[in-house]
Amino acid sequence: MSQAAAPAGPYSDFEAPSYGAWGTTGTALGPGSTTGTLPEQQPVTGFEGSRLVNSYVGGDAATGTQSYRLTAVLEPSGATEVGLDLLAGNEYATKLRYDVRSGVCAWTEPARA
Repeated sequence: MSQAAAPAGPYSDFEAPSYGAWGTTGTALGPGSTTGTLPEQQPVTGFEGSRLVNSYVGGDAATGTQSYRLTAVLEPSGATEVGLDLLAGNEYATKLRYDVRSGVCAWTEPARA
């Protein structure tokens, strides 16, 4: 599997009030990123930047999804793999790797101490 050079920073983030190119369904994510804890939510801490995607919009009963068209990023660069690293605090919680040619998507978890 060939790999393109890693970018200097994230291709996309949630620092703007709207989700931009990210698509959403349902009501759980609201119209855009939030700046932290929502009303009646337990404290939200440890995120980088000033905004985050908060799935508590509308409370516990709300549901929804979020998606991004990865081929818009990959096709111009010639890359064949994309990765998504999910952080919990300062540690990687989960990593997702998607191979464009095979269509294989694999979740990995870091080694636990």
